[in-house]
Amino acid sequence: MPRSYRAQPCAPPLTETARNANVRAALDDAKLSLDLLLLSNSSSVRGYLVDALFEITPFARGLREAVFVPYAAVTRSYDLYASRVAEALAPAGLEVRSLHAVDDPVAAVRRASLTIVGGGNTFHLLLE
Repeated sequence: MPRSYRAQPCAPPLTETARNANVRAALDDAKLSLDLLLLSNSSSVRGYLVDALFEITPFARGLREAVFVPYAAVTRSYDLYASRVAEALAPAGLEVRSLHAVDDPVAAVRRASLTIVGGGNTFHLLLE
């Protein structure tokens, strides 16, 4: 007869409210805020990111610079991907610097007010 096992937690599970409070407290302690705009399918018949600009522009809230993480690209070079993104986001008033082209990518991300992570192959992104 098969036996059934039930995992026993080491500590009582946190309620959703407690979990959210812990996350908020950690962000407050680190003096961080995190706003996310998640997009899927950035291409349309009208052009690359054209249909997303109405969401991107207000999200950027007047910021002028962004760093771009191109490392998921596998069908185009990082240079080509970065120039495509920079061109597409110029109407939003954003100047895009790609992490592959800066001397200190870690410092660039830490200084960035806006970080854009390009899509493509997630496994490749994680390896870079």
